[in-house]
Amino acid sequence: MTKNKPSARKTDIVSQTSSDGGSLLYDLKRNRAFHLNDVSTQILNRCDGRHTIDEIAADLSTSPQIVKVALVDLVRERLVEEDLEIPKSGRREMLRQLAAAGFVAALPMLTTVIAPSAVRAQSAGCFPLANNANENPNGCACDSNNDCTSTCCGVDGTEVCVAVDSTPLGDPCRGNCECAGAATCPSCPALPRVCRIGGCPP
Repeated sequence: MTKNKPSARKTDIVSQTSSDGGSLLYDLKRNRAFHLNDVSTQILNRCDGRHTIDEIAADLSTSPQIVKVALVDLVRERLVEEDLEIPKSGRREMLRQLAAAGFVAALPMLTTVIAPSAVRAQSAGCFPLANNANENPNGCACDSNNDCTSTCCGVDGTEVCVAVDSTPLGDPCRGNCECAGAATCPSCPALPRVCRIGGCPP
């Protein structure tokens, strides 16, 4: 890859569209999952190894600084090849300048999420989220239990289909159906939502 012509990684990556217009990426090799907002998704989709950072910015009618901020995150998480001349130490300063210039709503975002079934997602054959036809197997994104063959749309913050009674005690959860044994997934004030026995503590 030519320097400053970013190239997205193609192998061992599964991508799904998320309900907010961004994307969920599953790194099957590292067993990690990421949520990209729509800005980061659009930038990643243009990383084909043929276009420069300035060309990507022009195509998106945005600032090259925004593309650079997104690429710092994408390179760090090994979603884009590393042969780029981007000063990683300057990311915070770039964000500060963009926020001061009024680009807050247009900033790229990449967050790590829990991927309990990322390997299954490789051959899952995921269906659109809005079908509500109990067709999505474990590892596919979901909005409700009605999307999943397992009837359990679980894992708090990730929202993927998980096997019923599969989430261990103390692990993050979204619904009672995913917690193993007698555990439930209560929403307790000021506490993380995890599988618990006996509900919220007094």
